[in-house]
Amino acid sequence: MIPFETYFLSESLDDPYRYKNTFSYETVEKEDDDGNVYPEEVFSPVQMIRFTTDNGIPYVWYAKQSRYDDTVWEIAFGVDQGTDDRGSTKLDIEITNTRDAFRVFATAIQILNNFIELDENYEIRLLTFTSKGANRTKLYKKRLVPMIQNFELDDLFKDMGENESQFILSRKW
Repeated sequence: MIPFETYFLSESLDDPYRYKNTFSYETVEKEDDDGNVYPEEVFSPVQMIRFTTDNGIPYVWYAKQSRYDDTVWEIAFGVDQGTDDRGSTKLDIEITNTRDAFRVFATAIQILNNFIELDENYEIRLLTFTSKGANRTKLYKKRLVPMIQNFELDDLFKDMGENESQFILSRKW
């Protein structure tokens, strides 16, 4: 018999919220080994996908390319808190008790997997994200990491300050 917690989590993760795949691209010039320059369509360095829960809570899934290595992407999702003075989106990634955590979680996982599927040029080689608190770290390690297609846990840095942990996932080749 399947434990209730496992059954409930699996069922909930099969029902993500609807969202639009609005991943953005830009054309850059690349150079091959012979010095020939050619145009290539790549992901824009910042990706944002928005969705709203049945309770009317607006969420944002966010991916940002590292400025030091364009194959490393930082992933986050949280409640959309509007924009700051500079026009940047503010996220509250620590909100809990919205009564639909599993569906939000399922949606974030599905968006990330769609992002990975669209990566025809293998631009995404490392994914990083953080968790706050021991329970969330356990949840991410046990439930999130195994659901990310073609990636595996490479490293986990615990207690990086304020009880945060950083996950680093690498592409399976």
